[in-house]
Amino acid sequence: MLLLVAEPRRLRANVRDGLWVRLVDVGAALSARAYAAPGAVVVEVADEFCPWNQGRWRVGADGVGRTDEPPDLAAT
Repeated sequence: MLLLVAEPRRLRANVRDGLWVRLVDVGAALSARAYAAPGAVVVEVADEFCPWNQGRWRVGADGVGRTDEPPDLAAT
């Protein structure tokens, strides 16, 4: 596209590196780190590509696990 413009410098385009990441195992990713804050948060995950990740996850200092509690945060 840049080569189709008569004066490409006027676009002020920036070229940057980018990285897209998909968690294949949400439970393992959440469990791989420690949480020091008291209490817990329930995260609802919607993932059509990896349906095994879908559900609600309770994340806290006492660990990570699936739950049926209402979500505090939704991730799609």
